[in-house]
Amino acid sequence: MLEAVRSAAAGLPVHWLGPQPHARVELLLRAADVLVQASTREVCGRAVVEACATGTPCVLSDIPSFRRLTDDGRVGRLFPVGDASGLATALTTTDFAPLRGPVRAHFDAELSYERLADTVIALYRGLAD
Repeated sequence: MLEAVRSAAAGLPVHWLGPQPHARVELLLRAADVLVQASTREVCGRAVVEACATGTPCVLSDIPSFRRLTDDGRVGRLFPVGDASGLATALTTTDFAPLRGPVRAHFDAELSYERLADTVIALYRGLAD
């Protein structure tokens, strides 16, 4: 799908960085307007969680884990899996700047390590009861 995405994004202010050392990830995410991830399946989506922690909006394939991470698209944009045109549309029709605050607030409320730990503890307690 990479070539279809590159073709659909032709003419857009997109910079293809390729693999980066993890030490630069936070800096790059904070500098980015948006994170794009076109996975066909993900258990969690660590890169998306890291983007949310920096308040970076995401455009993601519409899969269950990404629906949860974006509150069903409320704090990000979802496009059909494999749909390069849908991805391009999401990128070109969305003003991402106003999403930074809601993305970070969603992270704090639902995705932070503290919140995830609380969820896991509650599940174990429920099983123990």
